[in-house]
Amino acid sequence: MKRFISAIFTMTKSQRNGAVVLLLLVLALMVFRFFIPRLFKPDYSRYSEEYMELIAQMEQEIDSIEKGLDFSDYEEKEITVTDDKVKREPKSIRKNVEKPMVSKPKPEMFDPNNANYTDLVSMGFSSKVANTIINYREKGGRFYQPSDLMKIYGLDSAFYKVIFPFIVIANTNEKKVVHRLEMNAADTTDWMEINGIGSVFARRICSYRKLLGGYVSVQQLLEVYNFPAETFERIKGSLYVDTGLVRKIDLNFSSAYELALHPYCNKEMARRIVAYRSKNGSFSGTGVLLADSVITPETYVKIKPYLKPD
Repeated sequence: MKRFISAIFTMTKSQRNGAVVLLLLVLALMVFRFFIPRLFKPDYSRYSEEYMELIAQMEQEIDSIEKGLDFSDYEEKEITVTDDKVKREPKSIRKNVEKPMVSKPKPEMFDPNNANYTDLVSMGFSSKVANTIINYREKGGRFYQPSDLMKIYGLDSAFYKVIFPFIVIANTNEKKVVHRLEMNAADTTDWMEINGIGSVFARRICSYRKLLGGYVSVQQLLEVYNFPAETFERIKGSLYVDTGLVRKIDLNFSSAYELALHPYCNKEMARRIVAYRSKNGSFSGTGVLLADSVITPETYVKIKPYLKPD
């Protein structure tokens, strides 16, 4: 202490003034640190009131929404949430919660050969199985007896036993059969009148006919993609072709691209035909294609009815 006091007296006037100022700053900081928190203590009750007002506002908004809803299907159901300090009171929950539809067979007779999607689903068939049945029919499939339904992929055997009493299949002999159908003029509706031909094969038959330019033989029906041989054998006697309706390709004017569009002519063959024409001039007949080995004999036999001049 003596040294501190002696040091003060040995200071110059400016040094003593600086020391006094520094001491006053330290004292001010101490006072600020001690008294300021007490003078400006936050009012937590104010925040609580604002929070409660916010909650009340939200509840009013919820109430206004609920007034526009129908809660007649709601009832009280006990829900108890246990905590160390809290037990909540029962809450209102939905009485009739919407449940997925469970397919239940109805006691109605139906024919799987003509029942539509809605009929099948109402009988209890799943959506997937109903679509499979319809696709099977469109490809020419037919149910001749109730047990044929078991051929459908995904059909449960237990469900089949339930619906078995309701299956009624019309006499197949009464199925309308079209006699002497002309293959180049018939549309998809005409083809679907034939027993065993559904919409899928009817469209394929007409699409392939367009590519060919027309059918020149009943046998060409077997060239349609996946057409069943057994169906062909059963209906071939009812079919005939009018070759006068066939659209022909002019060898003297068709481009290689146009030639290659025909199912019996590939790109390489089309290129050779056009090259031969460029070198030798116009065709006077189709025989030169075979004589000069422009195309093979097998291909010539197939494509000749579609070429001119012939």
